[in-house]
Amino acid sequence: MTSRSIRNSPFMLLAVGIVGSFLLFVTIAANYVMQDSFVAFDLHIAQLLFASRAQLPLHFYYAVTVLMNATTVLCTGALLTFLLWRQHAAIYVFTLWLALTGSTSLMLLAKSFFQRSRPVNFLPIVSETSYSFPSGHATIAVILFGFLAYLFAREQRSWLTRFCIIGSAAVMIFLIDVSRLYLGVHYVSDVLAGNALGFTVLLASIAIGEWHLAHHTEKLPHIRKSVFLSVVLTQIACLLSFLFFTPLEF
Repeated sequence: MTSRSIRNSPFMLLAVGIVGSFLLFVTIAANYVMQDSFVAFDLHIAQLLFASRAQLPLHFYYAVTVLMNATTVLCTGALLTFLLWRQHAAIYVFTLWLALTGSTSLMLLAKSFFQRSRPVNFLPIVSETSYSFPSGHATIAVILFGFLAYLFAREQRSWLTRFCIIGSAAVMIFLIDVSRLYLGVHYVSDVLAGNALGFTVLLASIAIGEWHLAHHTEKLPHIRKSVFLSVVLTQIACLLSFLFFTPLEF
């Protein structure tokens, strides 16, 4: 394999990921529009989760879902921006905000286009005024946790460490997805479409950032573990504060 093909291989993988994620979003959207079998599956899962509701899981998933509220996301994004800027890693800041603003814009456009109603028949726990498809929380969860996984897995040489980092991000995305379903504010197709949209925009943003790095001579600093630790502790603090200090009556 030539050195040029080695350099191009990450971009090929990113291209495959972008196309695959976008096609998944289109497929889910088409199933919703055509009222295909996915809609029946949505209702079946919603009924199962509604029947299995209990006080403790409701409280937990409410706390989890708050991690992707606009205020929490903006605070986390601002913290990451400050920490990365101090390390002179402006390209990472650009990648993060390109992904956040791009995904938010596309998600809002998609909501306005499809105008899917929330699943009101299953007593939603939280009040939501926007349309249901795609899930904004699921979209932003992929952007935020996916970006963190990219940021730190990129600097690791051990494949085991990379796997653990990516696995941790996947678990957090999964918990956010389940929280939206368990609280009764989204269908399965909403969160899967949000994930697909998030991955499409995130991978495209990463590809743009990597293209810049490949065509410029700037040398990125090593991202200290304190950056990752600061974000994780912020998320844990938010989770625990809502879990233990927010009185909820379901």
